[in-house]
Amino acid sequence: SKMRKLTTNAYLLVLSAGLTGLTPSAANAFSLDLFDSVDSDDEIAEYFNRNPTGNTITYPGQIVSINQNISRFGYDYKFNQTESDSGLTDVIGGARHIKVDATSGSDQVLWEVNDSNNTMKLTTGTNTDPLATIVWNGSSTINFNNLLADANLGLDLESGGDNAIGIKVQSADVASEFKLVISDGINTSSLSKSISSGAQDVYFDYESYTTSGVNINSVQYIALNISSTEDLDLELDFIQTAQIPFEFSPSLGILVVLGYGGIQLIRNQHKKSNLL
Repeated sequence: SKMRKLTTNAYLLVLSAGLTGLTPSAANAFSLDLFDSVDSDDEIAEYFNRNPTGNTITYPGQIVSINQNISRFGYDYKFNQTESDSGLTDVIGGARHIKVDATSGSDQVLWEVNDSNNTMKLTTGTNTDPLATIVWNGSSTINFNNLLADANLGLDLESGGDNAIGIKVQSADVASEFKLVISDGINTSSLSKSISSGAQDVYFDYESYTTSGVNINSVQYIALNISSTEDLDLELDFIQTAQIPFEFSPSLGILVVLGYGGIQLIRNQHKKSNLL
C-alpha cells in the first residue's frame, strides 16, 4: 500500500543517510584542493652523496623537508622547509603554500604534493613528531609568521550551500591531530579534530567558526595544521566544502523500527475496524 511504501522509504532514507561518504563530485560542493596540480618551477634541492657535495639540482613537484636527507634515485637530497606554488588549477585562489617542521626528534619529515597519484603525502622518520602546514591565501606570496600579511582569498564558503569543510584522508598509519584555521581578515578561529589511523572523512563545521565571529562569506585564508606524537605516514586525497552527513545511531534505528511497527499496528487496527 502507499502507507507501507512511504514508511519503508523513510526507514531506508534514514539508514542510508548514515552510510554516505565524502566524494569529490558531491552535489553543491566545490573543491579547495584536489592535490593534482603543482607549478612548472622545479624545486631546488641540495644533494650530499655525490662529488662535489653541496651542489644543487632541480626536482619536479612541490616538496619540503626537514632534518635528515631524503633519498631519491640513488642520491640524498635536502629540500627547503617552506615552498609556495601559484598559478595552480583545482586549487582555491590558485596558490598553495606548504611548510614542514618537527616538534621533537631529528629524523626526516617529508611533506609533498604527489601529482602523479593526486595526493598530499606526509612521511615521517623514526622517533620524530611532525608538524605539517598547508595554507590557501589566494596570493603567490606568504609570510608564515603573519598569515594575514598576504591573505587575499575573498572566498564565500557558503556559496554552494554547504555547511562544512571536508577532508578525505586516504591513509594514516597512526593517530594525529588536524587543526583547521579560518580567518576573514579580522577574526580568526580554529577547530581541532583527533584523527585515528586508517582511511576516513574529516569534517569541520562552519558553525564552530561563525560562533567565534568569523565571517565565512568573506574568508581571506584557510590553513591546515597536521601534527602527531608518533611517526606519522599519511596521505590526503582532497579537501572541499561539504554537507556534514547524518550520523545514524543504533538508538535512532530502534526508534525508526518502533515507529514503523506503530504505524503498522494502527494500520492493522484500522483494517479490523473496517471489517466489523
